[in-house]
Amino acid sequence: MNLLLKRSEIKHEKMAERKLEAEHAFLQSVIDGVNEPIVVIGTDYRVKLMNRAACEFSGCSRAPGSLCYQISHHRNTPCNGAEHSCPLEQARKSGLPVTVVHEHYQSNGERHFVEIIASPLWGTDGTLQGIVESMRDITERKRAEEELARRTAELARSNAELEQFAYVVSHDLQEPLRMISGFTKLLEKRYRGRLDKSADEFIAYIVDGTARMQRMIEDLLAYSRVGTRGKPFEPTDCEVIFDQAMINLKVAIEQSGAVVTHDPLPVITADTIQMIGLFQNLISNAIKFRREEPAQVHISAKMKGNEWVFSVRDNGIGIAPELFGHLFQLFQRLHPDEYPGTGIGLATCKRIVERHGGRIWVESEAGKGSIFYFTIPVRSSAIPEA
Repeated sequence: MNLLLKRSEIKHEKMAERKLEAEHAFLQSVIDGVNEPIVVIGTDYRVKLMNRAACEFSGCSRAPGSLCYQISHHRNTPCNGAEHSCPLEQARKSGLPVTVVHEHYQSNGERHFVEIIASPLWGTDGTLQGIVESMRDITERKRAEEELARRTAELARSNAELEQFAYVVSHDLQEPLRMISGFTKLLEKRYRGRLDKSADEFIAYIVDGTARMQRMIEDLLAYSRVGTRGKPFEPTDCEVIFDQAMINLKVAIEQSGAVVTHDPLPVITADTIQMIGLFQNLISNAIKFRREEPAQVHISAKMKGNEWVFSVRDNGIGIAPELFGHLFQLFQRLHPDEYPGTGIGLATCKRIVERHGGRIWVESEAGKGSIFYFTIPVRSSAIPEA
């Protein structure tokens, strides 16, 4: 009787083993059909299953029972559970799928970056049986990110050096230029009409040239300070900004007979001083580049999505579309012989708008006026200086 019972138990065990083997083979065929590498790992860090893609990816043959770090890293350094990046430990703690990025070393020693999504495997009794890892090679993405970070840091350093250079050069040029201007004006005052006509013309050229150079240096200083001397962003009433810009432009408006109007303007989060400069520059340009009739300038703002879109419309000489690409570059003057200026104003406007996270552009036709647009993102609270 005992012999028959034992034979029956052995038969059941063999049937159970064959069933388990069949289930294992079925599961193996299922995961082999998946293109992404998949590895099933037990709580003892040993591989239970790995599909064909995982074998090709790691350069290892199927190795049930192998330690997972030997398969994925080709190293003998264990993921001992103390490492915060261990997928098994993260899954154990959170009970949820986790995503980690690991350095992976192929059999030839080549380093890759692998994004691993680890999903916990729970037993019928609610205990963790292991994890299922699906892997994706993100080496190219990581290298691109590293290169982008390197270039961004290099660009930031270069921009900082350029701003510092522009500030130092502009600042150091001020004093000798003031001396030249002062002595030339003194020379003009004392000797006008006492020398020949050519001498008077030469003195006038020097006075005019030094005055233009001083304006250029002042504008260049303002340009270089946009990124380095900006104030923290704070709630800013654009009605107040407009009024201050109008006060600053009072003489130019009265002399030209310009009419400047506006729709109701919003409160935004911005650098107040820079916004005054932005409004002032755009209104001043609209007044300067007018036709024979008095300039008419109108400012409005509309909310679109998560940003305010401002427009400054004028009835001036307009701009040919083929010139738009040069408009916001430093020292670009479209009418150097007809209108005064340094070619820095619109470049400064662009820097101010971009510091605020916005965009600036123009719509225009020659002889038909222009509309300058710029955007300022909607922010719920003040943010520190960019």
